[in-house]
Amino acid sequence: MILLKVIEDLPRFDDEVIIYARKPWSPSSVATTITIEEDEAGDGRSGHLEGFEYFLEVFVAREFLDGWSESWHSPVSNYDQCMRLIKYAENDA
Repeated sequence: MILLKVIEDLPRFDDEVIIYARKPWSPSSVATTITIEEDEAGDGRSGHLEGFEYFLEVFVAREFLDGWSESWHSPVSNYDQCMRLIKYAENDA
């Protein structure tokens, strides 16, 4: 799965899901998701996913995009949402 697809699918994910992606982050970065329970289990999948780095938790991504998109008067493309989330994850998260 790529990061853009994860962002497109945000509505279908539970709030307890964490997004990991390979750097350098871009819409085409390979990405994966795990649940918070899997992350806390210490089963080797947590922040040590080989080649993957923590990106954002789904609920954080949703909240950020909801707040950010309120300032727009027209729909924002999934690509633009993904690019804005990347900027947020790199600089502010």
